[in-house]
Amino acid sequence: MGNGSAVLDREHVVLTVECAEPEGTVDRSVEQIQLSAEKLKWLYDRVKEFDLVFNDHVPNTLDGFASLFVVPNGNGRITSNGLIWQVDEVGILYLTDIRPEFEALAHFTFWDRRIRGREELVRAMLRYCFDRYG
Repeated sequence: MGNGSAVLDREHVVLTVECAEPEGTVDRSVEQIQLSAEKLKWLYDRVKEFDLVFNDHVPNTLDGFASLFVVPNGNGRITSNGLIWQVDEVGILYLTDIRPEFEALAHFTFWDRRIRGREELVRAMLRYCFDRYG
C-alpha cells in the first residue's frame, strides 16, 4: 500500500475478525502496512485530533508524529520503530519497543474513538503477533 489511501490490499490481509459493533456485525480485516511519506501523512491526518498521542516529547506535527514510527539511521534512510497494521478504514494497531521472544508494547487507535465490539479483534491481533513473532 504505497499510497496513503485506506483501501486494503486483500493479498496482504493477515486476519479478518467478525466484530459485534453497535451498528451491527462487521467483518474487520487487518493488513500489515509499509510506511511511506504518503502513508505517514495519511495517518497523521487521522491521528492529529487525538491529544493523548502528543506531548512535550512528541509535538503535534507531521515530523513529531513520524518520530513515533521511524528514526533516521545515519545514512540518509529511515528505520522503522516497530510494526504497524491497518484495520480497514477504522484504525491502526502497532507494536513498538519490540524485544523478540520477551516483550513489546502494543498500541491501537480507532479513528471513531470506539473499541466496543472490537475487543476480539485486538485479542486476535495479539494472538497473531505471539504466534508470528514469538
